[in-house]
Amino acid sequence: MKSELIDAQTASSIIATKDDYISKFSEFDLQSRLGTSEKVSKEDLVEFLSQQTVDWTNSEEIIVNRIFDELDISYAPYKEYLLDSVKIIKTTGREECNAAYTRNKCVYVPISMVQWPYDELKELIAHELFHIKARIYC
Repeated sequence: MKSELIDAQTASSIIATKDDYISKFSEFDLQSRLGTSEKVSKEDLVEFLSQQTVDWTNSEEIIVNRIFDELDISYAPYKEYLLDSVKIIKTTGREECNAAYTRNKCVYVPISMVQWPYDELKELIAHELFHIKARIYC
């Protein structure tokens, strides 16, 4: 499985895509993500999301690519069930309370988690990949 680490500018367009994830948000969901009790719209959320992406550093790219190389070896017996590639997007974390999450075939990882120790970051990425696969097969 190939990892595509997406630069902040490209990621800004991806994260701001109106999809099922955003379309299902209630007004409360929108308000909680935007940190307000005022009336807000999905367009407000999209604008906010577009400002939350961050560029990867060279050292982070090396680490994440190494993680994917190791996961590729571990998952070799299950290759037929794996995605060809997955996009990895680094965010400020402000859009989802500093939690990692998935949308479509993208894994969103906040800065705070990108800085985790190697083994913990590897476990997190494996966990998020499971969510993507489960959504596809269920």
